Amino acid sequence: MYHGPARIPDAVISMKDAVLCLNASSKGELLHFSGFVVDRRGLVLSTAHDLEGITVLTITDDAGKEYPGEIVQRDTVLDLTLIRVKQGFVNAITLPTVKRRLEAGETIYMVHCSAGNHYSVKSGVVARQQAVVGDNLLWQVKMAVSPGNSGSPAFDREGRLIGMAKGRYRGTENRGFLIPLDTIAEFLGREKR
Repeated sequence: MYHGPARIPDAVISMKDAVLCLNASSKGELLHFSGFVVDRRGLVLSTAHDLEGITVLTITDDAGKEYPGEIVQRDTVLDLTLIRVKQGFVNAITLPTVKRRLEAGETIYMVHCSAGNHYSVKSGVVARQQAVVGDNLLWQVKMAVSPGNSGSPAFDREGRLIGMAKGRYRGTENRGFLIPLDTIAEFLGREKR
């Protein structure tokens, strides 16, 4: 199921296999969000908010298979979490080796897991250049970011990763924030040390 006015490029749709639904419970409340494979040997990236005190998650792939996941690294300032799954994956989303600057008005696409573990792609546009929110630089986007979208990868029309959904601006329906690629690269670089 695809949302938004723009036709979804095949290069973006092909990334769907590397996007996962993540579920956990905290204090009796069910938490649902998205993540994506960054290493086919079983490393998954997602956001860190709402995961305080949680160590084990249930991860569901686009075929409906479930796997246990364990949090191995969390940074609440950057709002990023790395999760290990004792399961290899066929596809992973790699970080681009060449940096490119996003432009205001540029169309972007988010592959996400929605309620009920269904996978969708939605389009939006870069609202303006990065803004400082708290201590972090974030991209502002005109895109409907719904509960469960946090942790979703965002791509340009060539299917290159440009960031990850953090959440929406409170009180709005179609204003969201993306964690930039540079922040993701910084976080993942720690794992390799």
